Amino acid sequence: MVSCRWFEILIPANYFCSTVVRKDSLEKYPGLEDALMKMDGILTDKEMAGLNYKVEVEGKNEADVAKEFLISKGVIEE
Repeated sequence: MVSCRWFEILIPANYFCSTVVRKDSLEKYPGLEDALMKMDGILTDKEMAGLNYKVEVEGKNEADVAKEFLISKGVIEE
């Protein structure tokens, strides 16, 4: 197996996050837009890289990592 860690160092990843949701979903689920807006702008490239590291390298569960992050940002309660 060949490691590409040098590639990550030379060309850092950029995570341009955005929320895409269908209008009918917003109509069907009142409060969904407000819930999604709580996450607007809370995630930096550095944080996203850290979350990916926890899952891909440390082998942590995706749902657990996401929940821990959202709790730390005050988006959800424990």
